[in-house]
Amino acid sequence: MKIVDIMPTLLLEGETPRLIAEWYDAAILWDAVRFVVDERSATAQFILTGYALPLKGATMHTGTGRIARLKMRTMSLWESMESSGQVSLSSLFAGETKICGFSSL
Repeated sequence: MKIVDIMPTLLLEGETPRLIAEWYDAAILWDAVRFVVDERSATAQFILTGYALPLKGATMHTGTGRIARLKMRTMSLWESMESSGQVSLSSLFAGETKICGFSSL
């Protein structure tokens, strides 16, 4: 048995915002988050991440008024300004033969 099955609110204690990755592996957390959000009456307490939906047939609340959904997309190193852009995939696929670059990271 896992702690999330016994007392899911225990995982929600501590500093916020609190990141809960792959929350759907323990869908009971969804309802626990709702309970704690109502109890604390504060905003921006939890960040629930994942790429899938909970198991089919799982009963959960909608999150209305408590949970906002945000579709996030990954950024490339160029977009996050961690790359100089000296080497690019489009150049490589276009047949560029001179492949060279330096990183300050």
